[in-house]
Amino acid sequence: MTLMIDPPSGWKYGFPKPIPEDRRQDSLVWLVEQGYPQKLIDELGEHFYCRYWEEPKAIVKFNGGKGALLCSKCNVIIKVGGEFNEKESKYVKGEIDYLPPQYCDRCNNVS
Repeated sequence: MTLMIDPPSGWKYGFPKPIPEDRRQDSLVWLVEQGYPQKLIDELGEHFYCRYWEEPKAIVKFNGGKGALLCSKCNVIIKVGGEFNEKESKYVKGEIDYLPPQYCDRCNNVS
């Protein structure tokens, strides 16, 4: 699970986003670093609040030295190494902290 943060009018600035665990204590500084206007934080003062929620993320397995993405529902391998797009590759390598849950065709079509 990853913690998501959504400040007021965050959609205008690319939010919600996952907030890194090591930045939760200085979340206002992190918001500004991510492009959220300091002016909006200042205008709301003590009434500045963000929404937070936990969101599941993709499951990775290291399959014989190669990364594999698993279905987040049934845990079958759905992609391996050479099939990853750029974002998936970065996630498997640990270069980015969040990739949404991934689902196989069977689980994706189950309501």
